[in-house]
Amino acid sequence: MLMKKILLYEEDSELLHTLSGLLEECMTGIEIITAMDCVTVKKMIKMNAIQVFLLDLECYQEKNDKSIIDLGRYIRSLPQYQYTPIIFFDSACRYIKTAVNELHCQSYILKPFSKEEIMGAISYISKIPIKNKKYITLYDIDGVYYKIDEKDICFIEAMGKKMKFYVFLNEQSKIENIVTNRYRLLELRERLSSEFIQSHRKYIVNLSYVSNYDKTMCMAQVAGYSLPIGRSFKVDFEQALQWRI
Repeated sequence: MLMKKILLYEEDSELLHTLSGLLEECMTGIEIITAMDCVTVKKMIKMNAIQVFLLDLECYQEKNDKSIIDLGRYIRSLPQYQYTPIIFFDSACRYIKTAVNELHCQSYILKPFSKEEIMGAISYISKIPIKNKKYITLYDIDGVYYKIDEKDICFIEAMGKKMKFYVFLNEQSKIENIVTNRYRLLELRERLSSEFIQSHRKYIVNLSYVSNYDKTMCMAQVAGYSLPIGRSFKVDFEQALQWRI
């Protein structure tokens, strides 16, 4: 069974502990990911496919004192999180219009809140199904159209202005190559889910297919292929891989 991943952002450690306890009490089949600063939030949403966000509007980014509304805007700017449920907590209604009309939050709960209020919001969200499949459409260099489930993409290689996708097609055990010139590496990084990470200036890999990683040689085995891990991508790759273990 797929675990519903909930990201909880709260700078107050006592309230963070209380909310985590309520979530575990009210829901089954969940994984709670906690953060006490915006840097951690942004890192976690790249490493995980989050299904629900719980954000305290009274938290602030350390730099330039931006509100959590700006963090909400950042979340909504990511294609994979355009429609992900967000629950905001606040002690006043300062941002309610923006939260509802611009960010389309699921709930806006005022402090001090009761256990029943939290349970009501979470109970509704718990019924939202997890989307198991996400597709990407491709046209190869001959104009042939493909609709591919992301989970079947092992890795992607940049070849100049072309991209080579290494994928399992039609549930075959053999990896097929699809070459297209309709995407760029940066665009693919933004479109693909958090299961994918750029590991080198030439490669984006699906972490699900990483079977071995040699830190000394900076080489990873991905679906039977030996791929180099770039020095500038090494830290993020290792963190993403460690988070999955």
